[in-house]
Amino acid sequence: MKAVPMRWKDLRFHFFDRNPQLFGALEASLDELQSMVFDFSEREKYDLTRHALLEVGNLLTAYLAARDRSLRVPTSTMAMFYPSETGFDPVLTRQLERLKAHAARGISDSDQEFVKQVTRTLAALGLASMQSRSYFMEHGENSVTTFVSVYLSGSIEDAAVRKLDDVALEGADQLRDLCQALIERNVYLGALTHISNLERLASISVLNRSDVVLSATVRALSDCLLHNAIHGHPGTHITRHLLQSLMRVMHARLASPLGLEMMKVSFSLGPFISPTERSSFAAINIAIVNKIVEMSRADQREALSRLRSLYEELHDRAWLDFAELGVEAVRKNSFLLHYINSTIEETVKANFWLVSALDLPPVEGSDWKRRWSRTTARDSVGKPRTK
Repeated sequence: MKAVPMRWKDLRFHFFDRNPQLFGALEASLDELQSMVFDFSEREKYDLTRHALLEVGNLLTAYLAARDRSLRVPTSTMAMFYPSETGFDPVLTRQLERLKAHAARGISDSDQEFVKQVTRTLAALGLASMQSRSYFMEHGENSVTTFVSVYLSGSIEDAAVRKLDDVALEGADQLRDLCQALIERNVYLGALTHISNLERLASISVLNRSDVVLSATVRALSDCLLHNAIHGHPGTHITRHLLQSLMRVMHARLASPLGLEMMKVSFSLGPFISPTERSSFAAINIAIVNKIVEMSRADQREALSRLRSLYEELHDRAWLDFAELGVEAVRKNSFLLHYINSTIEETVKANFWLVSALDLPPVEGSDWKRRWSRTTARDSVGKPRTK
């Protein structure tokens, strides 16, 4: 029986995997830089720690680029079914563990400036890791990015638990940037992971009674929802997960002992529920409606089909979710009810305008695809949902 020739990808993976000494000089340089980070942070020399961490990030970015498609980083499926049979890349793991140790030491000392420097390094490495892929491939996932982001989100959540609000505020933006980058690349499994990370950060902020961190986290989730409406693809369930996370966060905020008057509700939940915010539910709905009408008139069928599907996902359970939230707001006598009513009002106005705008003249001639697309678009928007 003829032997199957080894592919170049397999050859690179096994060569690097069986010769770890090839990266001995790189690890020595990284270890020296990590020691400098430790020494300078103890003396609160933040300029020096920033430069040392920047060099650590640059070296690890170059390492990831060199090991593209040959890194030993298991996928989520492998981790579930073969948890003890496949290890992780030793060089990357050791350096991430040291960065995690730096962050943990800074958190225990309440050194917010140093912890922010470490999380910035991890966030930059997470963005850079999207250019590299593991040897083990899985559709919709970049396991290298997921692996790096576990250390980032863990450090941010630990800081939030210790009420280091500056770290948590910046961390919400870092998780948002990673989630948006994953949405653009259609790495939907990684995006769903970051949505869960942001929801956990919001839950921690509610438990800590920190409306400042909660507002930043809600804005991050809303920005991801807007980004998905612009760059996302239907059928990835990202819209549904984002809306469910935001609804759970709002229910948690209503159940918290924090005040429910106008200013506090507007500050903490306004980024999603206030129609005047750029990434609120109402603003996203209006933007999609305007784009659907524009594309319908220009007969851009492919892009129009994507937007129609995203519009349907956006409204899949929205009315029921807002109704349940409104009932809870009435029981709590919360000013949130005003924002819910305003959101529903603006959404209904946009929906009626869309139905009237899609009442275009019938298509003449033999272009049945164009006629069918226009008719189904109008019918799907005007059809009431029964879920």
